Amino acid sequence: MNSSYSSRLFAALSVAQHDAALRAKQASAASGTASGNAQLLAERGCGRVEQNNASAVETAIGYASAAVLSHEFPMVGDYFWKNANAHWLAREWMGANNAEELNAGRGLGLEVGAAIIARLESDGSANAAGPLVIQQAGKWFSPEQILPGWSKVKPWAMEKADQFRAPPPPELASEDFKTAVQWIRSYSDFRSAEQFSIAQFWNLGVGGISVPGLWNQLYFDYVREQRLSEVELARQTALLNISMNDALIASWETKYHYLVPRPSMVDDQITTPFGVPAHPAYTSGHSAFSGAAQATMSVFLPNYKDQLYRMAEEASASRFYGGLHYRFDGDEGLKQGRAVSAFVLQKFAY
Repeated sequence: MNSSYSSRLFAALSVAQHDAALRAKQASAASGTASGNAQLLAERGCGRVEQNNASAVETAIGYASAAVLSHEFPMVGDYFWKNANAHWLAREWMGANNAEELNAGRGLGLEVGAAIIARLESDGSANAAGPLVIQQAGKWFSPEQILPGWSKVKPWAMEKADQFRAPPPPELASEDFKTAVQWIRSYSDFRSAEQFSIAQFWNLGVGGISVPGLWNQLYFDYVREQRLSEVELARQTALLNISMNDALIASWETKYHYLVPRPSMVDDQITTPFGVPAHPAYTSGHSAFSGAAQATMSVFLPNYKDQLYRMAEEASASRFYGGLHYRFDGDEGLKQGRAVSAFVLQKFAY
């Protein structure tokens, strides 16, 4: 998947996991009854009994996940359902839950999954391939255009797509713009091996892990040491992916509002060793994703705050090392992502 579609999927999946976990936890707390089989758990050495677990949280997460993933990847849908069923059996085998609890968790997971699927089917992404931009003097144009209608996709937190539109970029004929082009040309002419390596590392998308995929991977690497509950882990993951999803919508709305041409379209001597994406320059999607991820993860993982900041700045810089973006594309994209993150965290009172 490209980064747009993957951010949409990660948000939907993580919200489904959170809602399933939370509903199962709430149902369990309301029941006031003990759960599981302490003797069996002790014999098999697989953990402890969770009290008041009348609706299995883990099973709810599993079936909500399988529902969303099988909907998005129907050709391998059986794989997800088989794994959800195996998880169900494992919980019973180890004595963590009885059949009644597992059935309750499965029912809640499927219910939540169905609600998220209904949202996915009506979020506007099916029409995001248009309308196409017409050719205009001084504006970005390409016969191939990647998702010019992505700003019409329904966000998870923002009220509207232009809520975080970036300020106007320098005018094409201005000295500021000419300086910005010259700055990228200097990187193109004297690109170091280190700069090339950074540009290559962050050249993410179709055929490999996406930008939001990489930030998710980093989050799970760092968060392991915190030993969070299922509900809290699901909550943080959902907020991370909502932030990236909405930041990308904000970036795409900005891109197709201003239609700023890529540096190599202004100066054909600028080299782009990794190709040129078929969408406008301003703002940088890499930067918007990374600003949102860095700001959100810094709240959850304060010990990694400086490291996360450096990574976001590197992700942004990688795009002008590759000749793809002006500096203002990256700077404003980072600001955009960080502003969306602050809004998401405030809206959901984290």
